[in-house]
Amino acid sequence: MKIQLKFTLLVCLLISILSGCTKAPDSPALENQLKSVLEKASISFDKILHYEVVDNGIVVFYTHDDSLNESYIEYNSGKWKLVNSSGSASLVDKDIPISYVWDYSETVPFRIVYGSINQGDIEQIKVNGEVTNKITLSDGLTFWYLILEEPYSADSKLEAFSANGDLIYEKK
Repeated sequence: MKIQLKFTLLVCLLISILSGCTKAPDSPALENQLKSVLEKASISFDKILHYEVVDNGIVVFYTHDDSLNESYIEYNSGKWKLVNSSGSASLVDKDIPISYVWDYSETVPFRIVYGSINQGDIEQIKVNGEVTNKITLSDGLTFWYLILEEPYSADSKLEAFSANGDLIYEKK
């Protein structure tokens, strides 16, 4: 019965991928499973903010001690398993327009760059010219992310723009 339930959840996740619907956790059962995996791996977190289905797993974004964090959890052989966790992006440093983390672990088949928007005049973030996903939560927290196929390189660009298209921040 448990295997059938997990299989059903996995099918629902795959349907979400195909339909392009990835939003804040709205499945209490799935969110509880993700929390359980993080807890078993001794990953400290305050709140799960969002998840994105990627390959055979889920990228989970969560907060801990005023920082934004990310972990990749895979579903294999009927079990969820933590594969990778990355560094932290500050949620409280208002002196910088954005905070960011480039996660380029060799244990996952993709790369993630993510961070928080710390100043309200930033409307759009681009990585290597590609617009990132932007999530604004009801408590005012705004973060962004992009899942990349190519590895991070010294030539990778990160840019933040205002609503008028003015460049506010650039990391070359």
